[in-house]
Amino acid sequence: MECDCPQTWSANVVDYSESGSCIDFTVEYSNPCNSSKTITVTGGAEANTSAGMEMTTSTTVTIGTGNGSTGGRMCFQAGIKPGTAHAGSSQSIERTF
Repeated sequence: MECDCPQTWSANVVDYSESGSCIDFTVEYSNPCNSSKTITVTGGAEANTSAGMEMTTSTTVTIGTGNGSTGGRMCFQAGIKPGTAHAGSSQSIERTF
């Protein structure tokens, strides 16, 4: 957690989709601080194999200042079974001095 901003900032995954062996996602953010922030986006899906194992991964995303959105991609070694992908993140930091 960072202590450089006395205001609340937030970032959340608002959309995601499967693409072969990857999950494409969109993060919307509200960051009134004067510096960029990082969040961790986690994702998972069932492998499109006979074993159908659950695959999980995560990635770090940098958000800018102000309000906006940014995209990213997480990939797995195996293809994704259609309809099983999920992704999310919720980050909100508030500092009061």
